[in-house]
Amino acid sequence: MALRRILFFFLLVLSLPVWAQEDYVLGSGDKIRIQVIGEPEMSTEGEISPQGTITFWILGDIKVAGKTVSEVKKELSRVLEEKYIKEPVLKIEVLEYRSKEVLIHGAVENPGTYHLQENWTTLLKLISMAGGVTKNVGSVAYIIRGYMNRPLNVNLVLKATKTEKRVSEAEQSSPSETAQEKESKKSLSQGEKKSPPSSPAQGELKRIEIDLKKLLVEGDLSEDKPVYGGDFVFISSIEFEELSRNFVWVEGAVKSPGKIPYVPGLTALQAVLQAGGLTEYSAPNRATIIRIAPDGRNIIFKVKLKKISKGKAPDVPLQPGDRLTVPQSIF
Repeated sequence: MALRRILFFFLLVLSLPVWAQEDYVLGSGDKIRIQVIGEPEMSTEGEISPQGTITFWILGDIKVAGKTVSEVKKELSRVLEEKYIKEPVLKIEVLEYRSKEVLIHGAVENPGTYHLQENWTTLLKLISMAGGVTKNVGSVAYIIRGYMNRPLNVNLVLKATKTEKRVSEAEQSSPSETAQEKESKKSLSQGEKKSPPSSPAQGELKRIEIDLKKLLVEGDLSEDKPVYGGDFVFISSIEFEELSRNFVWVEGAVKSPGKIPYVPGLTALQAVLQAGGLTEYSAPNRATIIRIAPDGRNIIFKVKLKKISKGKAPDVPLQPGDRLTVPQSIF
């Protein structure tokens, strides 16, 4: 009896990846193998194209991206049974997972890009994939939803210092399952437009703040947020948090660009003066301040430094983490 239980457990463990593959949402870059049992000439193996298709037998290019392995198997079986083979048995395997990339940087041992082998993962699992946190790990982590699909300046995203508004659990949850595809060969070749279950709802980028002390020290799993393909994760360090709390940045056409210690009451003109003043070819009335709003959006303020210096416009107070840029004159 004991041997039978051990054998059952062993078979159960071996079968887990197969079950997981059935629900995996395919995407461009994934490499798959499609087999029709007993019909070796129909087998195909290849990478899903940027258009989301793969060439299969005489059916040509069929749309598979955005569908689960199980959905593709059912739809192919239906088309084959209607026109070519009686009761076909299909096997579809994911050979290489390449469509769901996530990027993690900051205080982890092995920062970089990782490919998910499931529709989503959790922050703790991703940190583990990256070798764990470093000794100088800070108290906060950020998840930027869809960052890799809609690139923006990483530095601008990370320079926020205010407490972030938490995205509601409803916004973080995976969207509902996709609708059934049209029952025809046309649906296989063209596909229907739909959002894969692995992705958050389309829209503005969301930044989610995670309390690392609660997650890593206190074991509060409510902070173990989901991570989807296309997300960017930043694990802050003690040094980074110190800079964000105590400095502003002055860049562009100033004599000594760089970080300026923040003190309460610091203004844009004062920061420029501390940066050595304007260069000969600066355009002070086209200066900008970039600040990160609580919801993660970039807020850009236009600052007319020349008018401020002449007393014709009020000076602009700065906040920790602000980035003041003075462009160069085009003349």
